[in-house]
Amino acid sequence: MTIKKILFLSHDPGGHDVIKPLVDRAEILNLPHSFYGTHTDVVQSGTKFDYTATLSKIEVELANNEFCGLVTGTSWGSSLEQTVIQLFEYKGVPTLTVLDYWSNYMERLEIQDKAHIFPTYYIVMDEIAREEAVDHGVPESIIRVLGHPGMDTIIQRSQSQIKSGRHLISDTTMKVLFLSQPLSVLYGNELGFTEKDAIEDCLSFFTNNHHYTFDIKLHPKDQEYLKVLYKERLVEGQLLDLLPNYHLIIGMSTMGLLHSYLMGVPALSYQPNLQGNDTSITSKLNLLPAFYTKEKLYDFFNSSLVDYINLYEIKLKKNQLLWLDGNSTVRVIAFIKEVFSL
Repeated sequence: MTIKKILFLSHDPGGHDVIKPLVDRAEILNLPHSFYGTHTDVVQSGTKFDYTATLSKIEVELANNEFCGLVTGTSWGSSLEQTVIQLFEYKGVPTLTVLDYWSNYMERLEIQDKAHIFPTYYIVMDEIAREEAVDHGVPESIIRVLGHPGMDTIIQRSQSQIKSGRHLISDTTMKVLFLSQPLSVLYGNELGFTEKDAIEDCLSFFTNNHHYTFDIKLHPKDQEYLKVLYKERLVEGQLLDLLPNYHLIIGMSTMGLLHSYLMGVPALSYQPNLQGNDTSITSKLNLLPAFYTKEKLYDFFNSSLVDYINLYEIKLKKNQLLWLDGNSTVRVIAFIKEVFSL
């Protein structure tokens, strides 16, 4: 009898962050599986994910009844995951989708013409995500709250990072890192600002004062012109390795803000002229300051920034946040084994 395998699939960096820990755990447990997806290093190198070739391989294997189930990440702006979910559902093979961020719950499930493809189960990280997903139209019956596999390593690393302490600063030694996101690609001008607007406002403040250094880390999906425009300020490398080297992290709604917070690195959100709700999880949890005008941001920089950094501390109510226990991967794998009868 042929042993059927799990198909793990992600083509987006965010999806990769939650799927790769599951793949690694499946390997440790010797669970039969295949993994089609991007790797962060590959994305950053500019290599494009081969949508057509990947889909063709999956269709052949599915036709040969090689799979016991599908586990996907989510992505917005591509229909690969949704297309494969639909193929598996047609074959009667169970599907699981793992959410990687607290936003765009339904948009991640769109395939074309605003039609939605729902997996058998939609795994979310906490009660906040569950409630928001239901409010946005995801059927409550398919949602399971199991945590965030991509956060497990962050949680483990954050404990040692916090224990090791950090250096207090004076106002003459500050290193600032801006974490970009491809907001203009995803939203156009719908948010009331773009990543370039936020970068330029920060850049104009910090570059007018030689006591600050201002670096930028672009997202793998940021537009190419930004690489040219800011080439003298760009930094490369894994985010978790970069964060401890800075006194302040500035982002918009990036997951990197949460990573910074958990690692004890001072951070804030800046979304100038934001239209609509603030989707940043650090704002939803009231963890970090958030600014929506350049004037408010500059006032904070001029009057409170040094004290904010020197007095910075982490405050989390762990009992309200399932993923903070660092065991999300174990929970999700256990659920996968149950659903796929492994």
